[in-house]
Amino acid sequence: MKERLSGMMPIRLLLLYLFLLLGAMLTSGCAGQGSQADRTELIVSAAASLQDSLRELAAAYEQLHPEVAITLNFGSSGSLAKQIAEGAPVDLFLSAGTAPMDKLSSSKAVVSRMPLLLNELVLITPAGAAVQPSKLEDLLHDEIKRIAVGEPDVVPAGGYTRETLEYAGLWKMLKPKLIMAKDVRQVLTYVESGNAEAGFVYSTDAASSSGTSIVYWVPELWHSPIIYEAAVVEQSSNRKEAEALLNYMLNEEASDLFRDYGFRIPTEQKE
Repeated sequence: MKERLSGMMPIRLLLLYLFLLLGAMLTSGCAGQGSQADRTELIVSAAASLQDSLRELAAAYEQLHPEVAITLNFGSSGSLAKQIAEGAPVDLFLSAGTAPMDKLSSSKAVVSRMPLLLNELVLITPAGAAVQPSKLEDLLHDEIKRIAVGEPDVVPAGGYTRETLEYAGLWKMLKPKLIMAKDVRQVLTYVESGNAEAGFVYSTDAASSSGTSIVYWVPELWHSPIIYEAAVVEQSSNRKEAEALLNYMLNEEASDLFRDYGFRIPTEQKE
């Protein structure tokens, strides 16, 4: 809450007020720094499609472990993997595909690698759009001028999209319509804002948006399995704490949280 001082304040009173205010700020700052210094900071780099679920999970974990402070860094899995390979200070990596993790594993940059979640690829349009394709071939229609997709070489969702369109024999024909996005959340934004008539995202991203509609569920056999993997970064200076957080992500409480956001657990059969 902000307040304004009305009228002129006597100079002595003003100086006393400022002195007390400065002292309170310094005391508060020192206390905050001391409490923060006692906490272990864990840096988690994760696929953009995990934003909503991971924020809730991190808050829950910090409640259980007040000695840990989690910093979340979101982006495309390919870009995050590149940052880790170049030495970025990261403790735990969560990838939306196996390819970025494969590159890090081959150079022994990660350890304790394991599958975490499953997802599905869907085609979306702006909510209430006049043109709503019911099959992929409908994307060839003139009414569909722009299709948002993740950059295939760095965004796993974009890679799955390319595999899907190649399987359907549409990749080359649709390529002039494609708008490349830096991550799957940017694809969602393009479609929500009407800057694209359609886009390919994960079903969990579509579920988080009231501004889009799912018009087509891509058959899972048309692309590589969408497997989210997690691993501790080998160079982490907080290996023990990172392992503990990873184990928490695998327990039933965390699995229930991920299910609430539409993810599936690898050990479960699809309903």
